[in-house]
Amino acid sequence: MINKFSLPIFLICNSLFSQLSPKSINFTNIEPDWTYISKDTNFVQSAQDPYSSPYSNRYPHSIKEYRNKIILFENTYSQNIYLGPAGALVHQLDKETGNLIWIHHWNEFVGLKHREDYNYFNLRVKDEDNSLHLGSCRDVDTINYTRPALFFECLPSVRKIDLETGILIEQKFNTQADLLKGYATVSRVMVNSTQDAFFITRDTASTDTALVNKVTIQSLDSNMNFEIGRRLILFDTTTIPEEIPSRNFSPFYLQLNANTIAVFFGDNEINDFKNSPKRLGFLLVDITDKNNIYVKKQKDITDLIKYPQSNGYVDVLNMETGFVFGQNLVDELNNRYYYLRWFSKDGELLVKTDKLIVNGKSYLYAIAIGEFEKDLYLFGLTRENGFWQHDLIKIDHASGITSHVKALKYVIPPQMDVRTTLYSHIDKTGNVYCCFECTVPQNDVTTKYLEYIKFSAQSLGITTSIDEIVDFNKITIHPNPASNELNILSDDALDGTLKVYNHIGQNVLEFDTFNLNSDQTLNISMLPIGMYHLEYAQRLTKKHKFLKFIKI
Repeated sequence: MINKFSLPIFLICNSLFSQLSPKSINFTNIEPDWTYISKDTNFVQSAQDPYSSPYSNRYPHSIKEYRNKIILFENTYSQNIYLGPAGALVHQLDKETGNLIWIHHWNEFVGLKHREDYNYFNLRVKDEDNSLHLGSCRDVDTINYTRPALFFECLPSVRKIDLETGILIEQKFNTQADLLKGYATVSRVMVNSTQDAFFITRDTASTDTALVNKVTIQSLDSNMNFEIGRRLILFDTTTIPEEIPSRNFSPFYLQLNANTIAVFFGDNEINDFKNSPKRLGFLLVDITDKNNIYVKKQKDITDLIKYPQSNGYVDVLNMETGFVFGQNLVDELNNRYYYLRWFSKDGELLVKTDKLIVNGKSYLYAIAIGEFEKDLYLFGLTRENGFWQHDLIKIDHASGITSHVKALKYVIPPQMDVRTTLYSHIDKTGNVYCCFECTVPQNDVTTKYLEYIKFSAQSLGITTSIDEIVDFNKITIHPNPASNELNILSDDALDGTLKVYNHIGQNVLEFDTFNLNSDQTLNISMLPIGMYHLEYAQRLTKKHKFLKFIKI
């Protein structure tokens, strides 16, 4: 069974705990820039939910940058994940101080009808529309409770929130039963480099001998309505009939970069967790142009799966520049180890690591933080003396060599345990934002809170050439502002890479090789109006130069 959230992230905390004052992790060998504890005292309980806690079932889903802000997104559930309410919790923090700017919380419970399950969000910055969009499936099972909530008949909905204030702008529910209604639906909103929005969802149809999985990528107009003629539908058939519950492969999808979605399909072995999936592959879908959504690459990676698996799961860890494929396995001496494959945003295999071992230490799990100056940074996890240990490790993109960067040492209240979640982020200057999760037993009820922490690149020991930003040659651009073309002038011809970032840090243009001569012209006509940064990186010295320009 494939499950990109398969990494166990429960943290057992048997200390005294106040619902309004969670305990904080005390790091002893590193000083965080800031710590933010996620609290939500407005969680609405349902009559059918016997528990009462503002921290029950909190699941982090995204950490993203917006200008000089950090946006955190969580799913919220009641203690009873099936019968209670579900919704979204979004925080916006100041990137430098960690101070809360606004918090948006929504959850609803009206019997079993109209319960929403949110998964991820995406930023939309176009013209005056600075907003974030949440995609969800909305339960429409009005008869009786026959399945867990995630398997209800669903209709898609989109929730739009103002990025500056956190105020709800609008919420739309699709009522066209023939369009995207589905079974076992997980829905998302994705945004491309020109800020066109897409709704992506999955559903399933049964046959006599198998299930047919369907993934639909649907364009949305500026008002978040479906554009009927602009969509792509993908199908994949499994070999396990519906009568065998919980064994069918569930397709899932990742946004590898602004214009590429990876859709994973596969098939499982019947009643055999250790040898599933028996087939695994992905399609890369290009969403650059909403009038032409198409599959640009197909790749089978079944041969990368190792058997037998120790837990029947494969971890697929998403980053903005690619993804990491990993498995927790057991060797012939019954020792656990972590098997890892690193893929680029184009779906190409970059690095193979059969056993994640650094300085003689074998890691049980790895959590991808992201790429920084082309190298991959991860948290490696080991279990020592009953506690989880966290090490920052780096994989060199050219050689594949893995090295130890920093151990995170901490002190916690008695009998408390902590563990990083699947969601971390590294920014362009090497600062790391990560999330730790705590679960706390109290009166036979387990409650949960999340702790977000920022570490500077310097405190972690992440070396960066960005500190060496100099005018290594005189490079100028004109006109500025520009509408269609941007001229780049240099005293000398230079060999390097050229990238353009929008004001929220998305890479919207990129040239892998670019010989910068005395006069070059860059076509920027396709870019939306706004502020951009042009980055030139010299290949030999790896030094950087940044120039700012305005598209009008």
